[in-house]
Amino acid sequence: MQEIKHYSQNLKSLVEERTIELEETNQELETSLDNLKNTQNQLVESQKKEAISRLIVEIAHRMNTPLGNVSMSVSYLEHVLEKLRCGERTVLMISCRMFLMNPWGL
Repeated sequence: MQEIKHYSQNLKSLVEERTIELEETNQELETSLDNLKNTQNQLVESQKKEAISRLIVEIAHRMNTPLGNVSMSVSYLEHVLEKLRCGERTVLMISCRMFLMNPWGL
């Protein structure tokens, strides 16, 4: 009977030790999981910011390209008007034909 009590107490002690070890391991795992979730959230936010930046760059490019073309056309027309004021009609007519054939210089 004494031996059974000893085994019972020993088993109870082992179960308590193992329970404490499992609780500590569980806590470590919960901390690791929280860290992973935080890292994942930071990664998602970083990817969102990168996507927004790319979108802004693309929008700016799409807006600036037509504006650049308009600016170039206005500059050319100013040049043509200046030639008209100076009486360079022959050169101007050739220039205008070339512009009408290929307005963007491509």
